[in-house]
Amino acid sequence: MITYLNAQSPHNQHILVEKPGKSLIFAFNFSGSIFVDIAAENALVTILGAYTGTKKECYALRTTQNHRAPNSCSQLLIKGVFDGESSFSYEGLIRIEKIAQQTLAKQSNLNLILSPSASVNSKPFLEILADDVICSHSSTTGHPSEEEIEYLAGRGISSHEAKTLLASAFFHDVFRKTEFISEHAGISACRKKIASLWK
Repeated sequence: MITYLNAQSPHNQHILVEKPGKSLIFAFNFSGSIFVDIAAENALVTILGAYTGTKKECYALRTTQNHRAPNSCSQLLIKGVFDGESSFSYEGLIRIEKIAQQTLAKQSNLNLILSPSASVNSKPFLEILADDVICSHSSTTGHPSEEEIEYLAGRGISSHEAKTLLASAFFHDVFRKTEFISEHAGISACRKKIASLWK
């Protein structure tokens, strides 16, 4: 199962996973709530997000990985690159019900800020009612290193080209996690837009 969400998608998404196997949810510049209700054993759910903010664009995202069946797995990776006066607000919850023993759940939000006027607010949460689980969450927001900027400038690369290169490299592992599926029009369009955003 593949669910693709973008800025035009309805803001409240409730996705029920009631069969074992792989499911992919991919969000590109989607604002709203994604509630993933994992109700099947042996379900493997991957939630990916790519966010690009320029000018005064604002995005707000809330995700819930709700595990209510044992022996299931969810992994979430949301990445964003923000320039200009753009902003991004993220709240992520992993909730594991008492019955959902032997659950593996991961949540990661990583952001790269290219402008001093851009802002990110990221809040991860855990709510664990079971005792035989493995859970992790992380949130990091940073700027390009001086070494990266000097390296690119020293090779005659313009600031616009440098931003495109940094963004493409930053999102590499998001797109790498989609390799198990066949070509998807929405994901391909997302990749192309990121590659041309600052040109």
